[in-house]
Amino acid sequence: MMDAYGERLGPGATVGPYVVERLLGSGGMGRVFVAASPTGRRVAMKVIREEYAADPRFRARFAREVEAARRVSGAYTASVIDASTDGPLLWMATLFVPGPSLADRVRDRGPLPEHEVRVLAYELAEALRDIHRVGLVHRDLKPGNILLTDDGPRVIDFGIARVNGTDRLTRTDALVGTPAFMAPEQFVSGAGAGPTADVFALGGVLTYALTGAAPFEGDNPYAIAWHVVHGEPAPLAGTGPLHALIGRCLAKDPAARPTPTEILELLRESAIRPPATASAEDAPPVPERERKEEDQTGQHHAVPGRRPRRRVALGAGALLVSLALGLVAWQQPWTGRGDKGQGAADAAPSSTVPAAAARWTTKLPSDVGHCTATDDLVLCESQKEAVTAYDARTGRRRWGTPRTRDNSVMLTVSPKRSLVIVAEGNNLIGTGAWERQVLRAVDLTTGSDRWNVKAPMGRSAVLSGSDLVVGSAFGISGRNVETGAETWDRTTSSSAPAYPRMVAGAVVTLRPGRGAKRLRAVVERIDPRTGEVRWSRDLPSPDVSWAHQSDKDSLGIEVWNSEMTRMTEYTRFDTSGTRRASHEIDPPQTAGEEPGTIVFGPTWKVVRDRVKGRLVATGLDDGTVRWQLPIAGSDADPYIDAKGRIYVLRANRTLVCLDGAGGRELWRSEPVRTSEPRPSGGGSHLTVRADGVVFAAVGKRTLAAFEPPGRAGASG
Repeated sequence: MMDAYGERLGPGATVGPYVVERLLGSGGMGRVFVAASPTGRRVAMKVIREEYAADPRFRARFAREVEAARRVSGAYTASVIDASTDGPLLWMATLFVPGPSLADRVRDRGPLPEHEVRVLAYELAEALRDIHRVGLVHRDLKPGNILLTDDGPRVIDFGIARVNGTDRLTRTDALVGTPAFMAPEQFVSGAGAGPTADVFALGGVLTYALTGAAPFEGDNPYAIAWHVVHGEPAPLAGTGPLHALIGRCLAKDPAARPTPTEILELLRESAIRPPATASAEDAPPVPERERKEEDQTGQHHAVPGRRPRRRVALGAGALLVSLALGLVAWQQPWTGRGDKGQGAADAAPSSTVPAAAARWTTKLPSDVGHCTATDDLVLCESQKEAVTAYDARTGRRRWGTPRTRDNSVMLTVSPKRSLVIVAEGNNLIGTGAWERQVLRAVDLTTGSDRWNVKAPMGRSAVLSGSDLVVGSAFGISGRNVETGAETWDRTTSSSAPAYPRMVAGAVVTLRPGRGAKRLRAVVERIDPRTGEVRWSRDLPSPDVSWAHQSDKDSLGIEVWNSEMTRMTEYTRFDTSGTRRASHEIDPPQTAGEEPGTIVFGPTWKVVRDRVKGRLVATGLDDGTVRWQLPIAGSDADPYIDAKGRIYVLRANRTLVCLDGAGGRELWRSEPVRTSEPRPSGGGSHLTVRADGVVFAAVGKRTLAAFEPPGRAGASG
């Protein structure tokens, strides 16, 4: 029999219906390859070594791994695409998107900040809840089996998972696992490992993420096992809800450990979700609807809502990678649909589409966050600096202002007053941390502070004359933009969050309902000088967000269901408070009930359908399909500008510009050459000036300017 890892599994070899492209990783029992399906979809394929495939006991274990992985379906766990468990070659295929393991992340860059570990704890508790709900126990939760993606962690490798309450498969299966992250009962002869063993492992994983070391260590596995059963975990520096949670998870008595559901409740009750941050990679996940949008002045404002959408897939890691995330193959040419969605007409081939080249590219000092632009400058948040300014014409770095707190976010920019407003805060959320949060006005020419005042961490802000209106998690307030002095305030620990923005010269604010009380959300117009409410309108749900729309003269509002996974309505008001339109939204169903991305034109919407890998444009009034185009899972989310043009940054760093109304490709750029991974968040790392010049982060530390074809003059 030919070696499974010889020529037969080299590039171009076939395994089932898949064609092998390259080796991704290897371990003692098998290897993982990147392969392509007959339709071009890329998968991560785990292939077992033939010597193990010939062992009946191992075959039973592998079949159990596949069965276990298929049973689990959740935001942070896996779903299997295909597998073979009874042929001469054992394999399992999952969608593929690269992502480092938690072990790799800590090894390469050190322990995670505490706010990231808090979010990780919440997400892994959700994963364990999903695993346990179907009657499984993972039994090998460890940093190497947790993949970090831009959509959150993924729990992988169900190779030793078993049904709760069943006996071990064989005696050789008795002590499988990783000693430093195993529960005491897993080492005790005859003791079963139930769901509480996974909770113990979670405590170890969180300790590792926070400190870079496991809670129990020793010179060999036997020494580690002794410490797990008889010793105490290494003490953690610091105190707080996270530290208390880790201590409870590492309790020797399984009955004393919290359940995943109790962990979720504890994290909610302790209010330890982090605030929005500027960093694309190192920032904790923040509500996706807190992405920035441009208003008519080119300013950006955060919009409220949910956590980042999650691609329904699993990342690929080192050694025994069981599951991997997927890339839907980009189809060329893009295909447009008729007004009634019947028949297809090929879009202009790429050779006839106007081409744009990157006017310039520049390297950033650290991982990029949100960017915006004025006529002269491109302003970007980054991991190390609150704001970095680049010359819009050349890309040359003008200045940078360092962060003074853990987190920072640009709130608004005023070219007329030559300043940018920045909010900064520490990781703790709550009224007790207000004294550690500040508001800064940074000079656009020099990068130095004009003023710096203590204030609750802002989420969005607008300027109206000399009045600065700032929305935070605890309400809304007014300040003098020249001095930072407070002029009025509706900010208290019991106030609802507020998201102000400027629409057609009016200052309006959106206030979602408070979570526990489930009050209705409201939209209101306020006097920027006094804070007085001019008018207020109730909205049909407590869960709302500003819409991503091209119409900058109306108040576009997205209404969501209680889980913030599906938009149910899109409504528009004018600045007098009159409702101008209301449309029920029926987007394509997305796998796992995950939210899609929807952008709105005057009479149409464009939805990203993640299941079928397409953009779908439909009329708002009649729901008729206007056009459809394929979009890869690895491509960024669509971004819409003030003229209804839609931009998509493809995985190969090609920027595509579309006519939103008809789906026609207006222009595309040449690919930008960089080996860097692209930042997460898609449209939040792209901004379009009024003249059509596009500035986009094509890599985590690479910014590029794209000149539309036919535009006279140079950038800036």
